[in-house]
Amino acid sequence: MPNPRFTITVSVNTTTTPATFTYTGAGAGGTTLGATHHRVFKNCDVVWTCPDGDLLIFFLGPRAPFKGPNDRANVIVGAERSTPLVANFTPVLTVKNKSRRDTIKYVVAVITPTSSSAYYHDPILEDGDDPGGGGTGSGGGRKKATSKKAGKKKR
Repeated sequence: MPNPRFTITVSVNTTTTPATFTYTGAGAGGTTLGATHHRVFKNCDVVWTCPDGDLLIFFLGPRAPFKGPNDRANVIVGAERSTPLVANFTPVLTVKNKSRRDTIKYVVAVITPTSSSAYYHDPILEDGDDPGGGGTGSGGGRKKATSKKAGKKKR
């Protein structure tokens, strides 16, 4: 059975200065937490696509949040837009099965067909947690401190 998949669609509006990015997430393998913030669940696949141009995703180390063959830091994946204008997908990246949730640092670069410039943005991606989770992914975080029992006083 294949892993649940989460697709992040990146759109860029180059008519504004600076260019504005919009991210839409869809699929059972993750969830959208905000306009530029997504979470991909443990053992789930994530792909990106961009209907507005060629797309490059740069994951910044030192963490290596994905399973092989992309199980190293500083992973780069890309998706070229084909002719006619059809958005392609990046290679599938599968999130490792780890117990705690963490933030993955990455940068998005889009090169539109009408521009020779690249447009950059740095959204937020979290890995870990279980589908339907909402907790910390580690059993509830820190344990509550126990209080010391009062003993007999010495005289």
